[in-house]
Amino acid sequence: MSGTFNNPVNNHTIDVSSLKQGVYYVKLITKYSEFTTVLIKN
Repeated sequence: MSGTFNNPVNNHTIDVSSLKQGVYYVKLITKYSEFTTVLIKN
């Protein structure tokens, strides 16, 4: 029974870390696109 109980917890932690990583990359991409648009305008 402990094996079936541990699996959802492990999946949850993996989801949270990947979610944080995804948010980080989205922020990075938006900052990069803003930087490039400023370069193009100038």
